[in-house]
Amino acid sequence: MILNDKINYGQNEKENVKMIVTEEDVNKLAPDDASITAGRQLAMRNQWENVNRHERALWGECKGSGKNPYFTQIDLVNIAFKCTCPSRKFPCKHSLGLLYLFVKDKSCFLTHPDIHTRVLEWIESRNEKVEAKKASQNVDKKAQEKRFLQRDKKVREGIVELKRWMKDLIRLGIQSVPQNQYVFCKNMKAKMIDAQAPGLARVLSELTEINMYEPNWEHVFLRKFSFLYILVSAYENSDNINVSWQEEIKIRLGYNFNRSDFDSTSLQRDILFTLSQTKEIIDVNLVSEKTWFYSCVNQSFYYLLQYYPVTQSVQEQFHVPGNTVDAQFFIYPGRNQQRIVIEMYESVSHKKIFDFPQKSFYNHWIDIAEKKALNIFTEEFPVLLKSYKLLTKTNEWFITDESGDSLKVNIEKIKLLKILALTLQNPVDWFGVVHNAMFKPLAFIFNNKYYTV
Repeated sequence: MILNDKINYGQNEKENVKMIVTEEDVNKLAPDDASITAGRQLAMRNQWENVNRHERALWGECKGSGKNPYFTQIDLVNIAFKCTCPSRKFPCKHSLGLLYLFVKDKSCFLTHPDIHTRVLEWIESRNEKVEAKKASQNVDKKAQEKRFLQRDKKVREGIVELKRWMKDLIRLGIQSVPQNQYVFCKNMKAKMIDAQAPGLARVLSELTEINMYEPNWEHVFLRKFSFLYILVSAYENSDNINVSWQEEIKIRLGYNFNRSDFDSTSLQRDILFTLSQTKEIIDVNLVSEKTWFYSCVNQSFYYLLQYYPVTQSVQEQFHVPGNTVDAQFFIYPGRNQQRIVIEMYESVSHKKIFDFPQKSFYNHWIDIAEKKALNIFTEEFPVLLKSYKLLTKTNEWFITDESGDSLKVNIEKIKLLKILALTLQNPVDWFGVVHNAMFKPLAFIFNNKYYTV
């Protein structure tokens, strides 16, 4: 949310607690709305026997139903939580309550020059686990190859079944799809998950999200449907294409890369501004989480894409939109890739919102055309729009630049009404993605405050 004019990699920031500065920041860490409500109820000093702070961590003892209070601790640098309560939610209501209390009234926290021994041991043990995980990723190459072949076999078997289903659907016609919009590919999505191809399940989910009440919905459906068919056909024939395309297609199907898959010499370091984070349930048991970043050094976009079970409500890494991290990361192989895997990161404190570049829609379209030419499978194109207005006309919504060029907005109407009520058609700085020739806003800056959509 705040950036320095100058970046100093060698300086250790001591204001990492500023990473969580508002209740909205805490809300983004909660696993569900019920946890937000319960956490806010605990954000009162009389609910805690003691609350303590250090530049690295928070800790306290919360009164519970049992004899002993719950000991709650929070790592403020690499946001993480631990609590002695039996809750299966993560973070639990006590962790959220401690954070809510912190952002509401820091004065009630007792400041310590040294971190609590118990908290320090927990943080150090987490660091040790990270190092152990890195070491474990240096696996036997033969075992790694064996696992890949096993997965490749499952993926290819799944693709055979998927293509048969797609051909049957085209043969019978797609006019029956709207009346079964949310279930017509439900079983096939589950089969793609079982086939270890979550990327294909995600594309199938996108088919169910098409507005089939609009005229010419068939064109959008068939374009996405054709994209899926080309993707799976390319995987079937991957032996006949160059390595960069092979890697690109594997990534599109949902293959992940581990630390051991990258050459240590390709490790990069950059200041990354967290633009947005979206989660999507692509199957009853699987969540897709996508976090967009912007490089404050080389003005590039990157994203972190993770898949994890629904029961695992929050990943190890907490990237709060509007905040900045000093990160070391690897860029996935492929064609003009923006996907990254983060090796390590640390939140940093900055002093002002970074200035979005001034570009018209015309220049953005030139950039998008160039990126599409490099990689036909690229569907989302991230953009920063400076001083663009949100307008509505004949019940449709548009984003408009200073010259009057417009692009249709694709987002729920209730969200657009809330944005319009706040901004009152004033120019706003936007972050979002261009997809299917429409703009999907994910965040915006208004009156020097960062909002997510």
